[in-house]
Amino acid sequence: MKRALLFSIIISVFLIPQSVHAQNMAGQSHFGLHLSGIQMMGGDESSQFKTWGGFNFGHLFTDRFGLDFSLSAGWTRPGEDEDNISYRTYLYPFSVSARYYLKEDSRLSPYLTAGLGVLFWGLRDVTDEDDTLLPFNPEGSIIGDSVNRESFALLGIGAQYYLSDAISLDLGLRYNYLIEHETDLSGYGDEHSGIIEARLGINFIFTCKQDSEVKKAVVQVIPELPVVTPVEVAEPVKVVEVVEEPEPVVEEEIILEVVEESPVKEAELVFEEKA
Repeated sequence: MKRALLFSIIISVFLIPQSVHAQNMAGQSHFGLHLSGIQMMGGDESSQFKTWGGFNFGHLFTDRFGLDFSLSAGWTRPGEDEDNISYRTYLYPFSVSARYYLKEDSRLSPYLTAGLGVLFWGLRDVTDEDDTLLPFNPEGSIIGDSVNRESFALLGIGAQYYLSDAISLDLGLRYNYLIEHETDLSGYGDEHSGIIEARLGINFIFTCKQDSEVKKAVVQVIPELPVVTPVEVAEPVKVVEVVEEPEPVVEEEIILEVVEESPVKEAELVFEEKA
């Protein structure tokens, strides 16, 4: 299982197109696979650095706040076996945690996380068994109850790196504190207070159908308006009408010349009549 998870993560890193667009994170959901390196903390006996892996599902209610559900399976062992006795502790944690992203609409989004969970675990004596054991089919004799349960609180930091709009890498470091641990978790009379976890995961991102329909409706209701470029209006040209003045009418004076008959001529006429 661990090899399959690691192989899936590596293949996704090299095959997914390295393009991402700015987008709103609110309304996003994701389904992911993760692989974690773990080590038991507290107590006198150290434990070996082992792994667990599993699945997670998350949803973002706003651009910064969301919830994450995680289920894992793995195993660990003490640092040194005593008296030629080999014990293995099988771990099955389930947690619900809140995430707060410090940056929104960014390719690299760091976050803070905190939550609660339940750790199901079992202890087995595998002295005479093969060391390559799987957590889903553990071999060996059972020590104590077959299934034990412990509550824990988790606190951590991490970052989500978007390879594309649909896939992201999830890197995180968290501490799982066992709240009321009173049982020997290792089989050697020692009590551990928590588990430190370094996580690498890959998330497949999708958007809820309801959110996509709302965005589509908004686009349909509010169409794009054409860009109007202001045009300078020239001042109107004034048309001047030229009116030609009529030429003045010159009145012609008619001069009547009166010629008075000469009295001499008239006297001559009278004289001729008498003769």
